[in-house]
Amino acid sequence: MSGGGDAGHGRAGSPGGRVRPRGADDPEFIGPYRVLGRIGSGGMGRIHVARSPGGRLVAVKTLLAEGAVSDGDRRRFAREVSLARRVGGICTANVVDADPDAERPWLATEFIPAPSLDDLVRACGPLPPDAVPWVAAGAAEALLTCTRRAWSTGTSSRATSCCPRTARA
Repeated sequence: MSGGGDAGHGRAGSPGGRVRPRGADDPEFIGPYRVLGRIGSGGMGRIHVARSPGGRLVAVKTLLAEGAVSDGDRRRFAREVSLARRVGGICTANVVDADPDAERPWLATEFIPAPSLDDLVRACGPLPPDAVPWVAAGAAEALLTCTRRAWSTGTSSRATSCCPRTARA
C-alpha cells in the first residue's frame, strides 16, 4: 500500500494506494486496533489496515467465516498465527500481535505502505532490468526464511508462506 511516512516502521501518514474505505460490513475495531480501511480478501481471510492505540499502522487479518467460526477454521488460523510468529526477517512482514482465541480470530502484522508488485507493474509497466535482481533477491530471502523456519520446526504447509516485503516493492 502506498502512503507517506516511515515505511520501515509501518508509520505512514495516511494509507493510500489500494486501501478501500472501511465499509458497513467492516468492524470499527479488531482487538485494540481501529480499522481504517480494507486492503483485500483472500481464500480464508480479509485484510484491513488499522491503527494501534499508539498510532502505528498495522495490517490485520481476520477470518471470513460467516457466523460462528468453526473449530477446524479456528485450529487452522491458530496454526497460521503460531507459524507466522516463528518467521521474522528483513523481507517479511513481522507479526505485531494476534488473538487466535477471539470470537473472530485475528493476526496483526507490520503494515508495509507500498503497492503490491502486481499493482506496480500494472500502473508503471515492466520493471527496469536492473530492478529484477533486487526483487528476486528479496523474494528469495523471504522464502528462504520461511522454509528454514518450517524445516527447523518440522512443519510445512500453505500457512508457512509469508508475504515478502519485495512483493510490496
